[in-house]
This record gives sequence, C-alpha cells and structure tokens, in this order.
Amino acid sequence: MSYPPPTVQTVLPILPIPSLYGHELDWLRAMVVDPDIALSYLETAELHLKLRFLYQHFFPFEFRLSTARRYWESEQHSEEELEFFALIHDRLFYLPVDGDEGLCTGIPIYSITPDYWYDEYEWEELDILEKLLLGLSEQVEWDMVEQTFFAVPLLAPISPSQIDWQKFKLNCESMPEPLNYFHLAVQMFDRDTNNPFIDNHDYEYVDFWTWSVEAIEELTYYYRRAIQAQQHVQVLVDWLTERPARLIQLLELWNQSAKSIPAVPNIKIMTASELNQNWSIRHEFR
Repeated sequence: MSYPPPTVQTVLPILPIPSLYGHELDWLRAMVVDPDIALSYLETAELHLKLRFLYQHFFPFEFRLSTARRYWESEQHSEEELEFFALIHDRLFYLPVDGDEGLCTGIPIYSITPDYWYDEYEWEELDILEKLLLGLSEQVEWDMVEQTFFAVPLLAPISPSQIDWQKFKLNCESMPEPLNYFHLAVQMFDRDTNNPFIDNHDYEYVDFWTWSVEAIEELTYYYRRAIQAQQHVQVLVDWLTERPARLIQLLELWNQSAKSIPAVPNIKIMTASELNQNWSIRHEFR
C-alpha cells in the first residue's frame, strides 16, 4: 500500500516515498505535512462527510437509489452532493447551486425578491404597487407616479421621514384584507422582514448558516414564510390592478400614519409693568 493514500496526495506537498527496505527515517519524512495544508484537507473532508449525512437524513429514499458518483475533487462538489443541492432547491428552499463556483462551505442564501435600491429595472415592466412604492420611497419623482395613473387623482404623500412606522403598522393591521398587507409590502420593499430570503441583497454566503440539520430546517421554515408573504402581497397587487383608483386608500393609510407633532407650549410674554405687578402679588402672599 502506498503512502500517503491517493486522496491525501492531492493536497499534500511532494514527499519522499519510503524505500523498498522500509527504513523508518523515510516513513517519518513522509509523515511531515504542512499544518495548514493538513488542516484544510481535514476541513474539506469533514464538509463532504457532513453533506453526505445531510443527504441521507433529509432524503433517505433518494439517497438509497442514487447512482451519482460520490468521488470529489479538490474544491469541487461530487455528483452526489450536487444531486442533494438540487433536491433541496426543488423541495425545501431556494438553492440554485450549479457546482461551478467551488465548494459551498456554508449554505448560500439568495433573495427571492428584487432589490429596487440596487437592481436595474424597467418602469413599464413594474406592477402598480411597485410603482407606488418607488414613489413613496422617493426613489422616483412623484410626478412620474401621477403621470402613470393620470386617470386617478392621487393625494400627495408625506415624506417617509415623517412616518410613524409603528402607527403605520397598526393602521394597516386594522384594515380588512388585502389593505392589511400594505405594511408587509413596504417591509418587503425595504428588505426589513427579518427573513433571509427577502432581506439578503448581497447574494453572498451568510456565514452563520452552517451545514446542519437545524439550519436546513430553519431555512425551510423561512422560505415557506417568504413564499407566503409574496402571495399576500400579490393579492394586494391584483386588487389594485383590478381598480387602480384604490391607490387612494393606500395613500390615505400612508398619510394617516404621520408622526404626532409635539404641542407647542403656550408662553405668555409679559410687559415690565405686568412683571412688576406679578412680583408684588407674590410678595403679598408670603
């Protein structure tokens, strides 16, 4: 048997092979490994073993029937692992991994909603609610929104800085469906839902989502909630599309959520004679 094994030789530096006589010195030399390379190899091996365990845990039937190759190369996923990712994508949550970007050392989280703060978009391709939200957020001039819905006399919205967001939430929640979804639509637009499949806009790995049973179960839960949120907002979009004049009701909800203006104290300015009289009155009652 050769030393080191072929799989280890791919990550180890070139080392002397033991002599035919098996001298102990040659074996010791062969066992001298760069610590960083050895640690990297062990971490990679642990990742592949973990992914295989997770595949068997979540999809035992498919795991038993799988004919995909289990051999993995340096910095690449095996066919079996890519098959596991595809099953997650189809049945659990959004995971478009094709294997061309190297190893997924953590679970990559991709947003399932557009990011209007960074992504390019065509105005004419947006739905009625998206156009309204772009206007309310002051990303586009309000005149642009008014021109789009020229048949609907729209109210002038107050600035987002003037909104009391807690009041806005309560106002929306007190309304019947689908008006009560307006707050959710604003949250999704602002990417402020505490749901990684909506809020994440960097398209990067989220380092605390490690490969584990708990993480996959939690992300499956979040993904279902994200899909449900999309469905609720779509109900609101369909309701507005059916009758665009209903935009006025959303604008009323928006404007009714303004911050309360602090009461200005009623200060009376006294003349010198009044001030003197006041002091004399106070002096009498001492």
